[in-house]
Amino acid sequence: MLALQLAKNILTEEKSFAIRATRVGTHTFSSQQVAVHIGNDIVKATHAGVDLTNPDIELFIEIRDKKSFLFTEKINGVGGLPLGTQGRILVLVENTASLLAAWYLMRRGCNVIIANMKISNDESIHLFLAHWYADAEIISVDQKTKNFFDQLRTLASEKNCDALVTGHTLEEPTCSLTAIAQLKKQSIIPVLTPLIAMNQEEIQQQCRKRGIPI
Repeated sequence: MLALQLAKNILTEEKSFAIRATRVGTHTFSSQQVAVHIGNDIVKATHAGVDLTNPDIELFIEIRDKKSFLFTEKINGVGGLPLGTQGRILVLVENTASLLAAWYLMRRGCNVIIANMKISNDESIHLFLAHWYADAEIISVDQKTKNFFDQLRTLASEKNCDALVTGHTLEEPTCSLTAIAQLKKQSIIPVLTPLIAMNQEEIQQQCRKRGIPI
C-alpha cells in the first residue's frame, strides 16, 4: 500500500498524523471509512498517534472514480482561472502596488512578465513570486532613458504580450489621467489599471493578504 510506504518514511511514534480523505464518483465505501482503514494500518506500522486537530503530518487521499492520488502538502495558488490559460501580460513594476495589480491579472489566468523599473524592487518581486509559486521572467527597464516607451513596445512584441498592466491609482500625487493616457498612446497593446479606483489603505490591506511586502 502506497500510503503505508509513505507513512513509514515520514512518521515515527513521536509524531502525530491525520488522514484527509475525499472522493469523487460512486463507491461502496465512504471517505471516513477510507481514513479509518488506512489510519489503523499506519498506526500499527509506525505507532504514530492520531491527531485530527493539529497533526504533525497530514496525509491527503483524493479518490476520483477508479483512480486515487496521495500527497502530503497543498500549495495555495491565486485561485480564479488556471494560470496561463488567458494569455500573457507585461507588468510595469514601479512599486509594490504594481505587484498587487499583477496578482489580480494572475487570478484571471494570465502569465506575467515583469518589467522592473527599480533595483530596489528586486527583493519584493522575488518574495511575491515565491509566495505564489509563480515562475515569471523579470526584465529590468530604465524609465529615465529617452527610448523608454520603445523598450516597452519591443518587450511586448518579443514576448507576445496581450496587455500592459500598471499599478497606477488616481490617489498618487505623481499620477494623473494624463500620465495614464500617455502610456496608452505609446503602447501597442491595451493598458490595464486594475488598481485605478483603490485608495492607499485598500491597497495596503490587499497587499498584506496577498503576501506582498509593503
